[in-house]
Amino acid sequence: MTLLSRVWDKKQKKMIYDFFIDCDGIVFKRQPDYFALQPEDIEVMYAPGLRDKDNKVIYAGDIIAKFNLIDPYFRSPVILYYGAFGYVDDSTHRFISFAENYYFEWTNGKSQKIKVVGNIYENPEFMKEVHKNANTRT
Repeated sequence: MTLLSRVWDKKQKKMIYDFFIDCDGIVFKRQPDYFALQPEDIEVMYAPGLRDKDNKVIYAGDIIAKFNLIDPYFRSPVILYYGAFGYVDDSTHRFISFAENYYFEWTNGKSQKIKVVGNIYENPEFMKEVHKNANTRT
């Protein structure tokens, strides 16, 4: 199994997919030339090997939408918490791992009930929407 990851460059404000991490944990960008990225300037995001309904890889830091009739406005960032990937339920403020949530019905690592709609870095407006919807529910 290959561990998928990507890096958010805080200075350039863009996602980097072409990089490697050496044995000392230093992140090197490959293009245009190899150079080390400073730890304080990046955020490394890992993927649990799962895909959404459109076959898009799900990474920590992605914002997901859940398809159901009970809560059509559900949006939540994917987080890595104590080695498990999942999200925080905004009504209970409890971490829900993808592994323990049977609603998503993972088949071969893919769910028809989840969609990546953005990520917390490139789409910060979704985070405002997440907080607004959490505060307006009864």
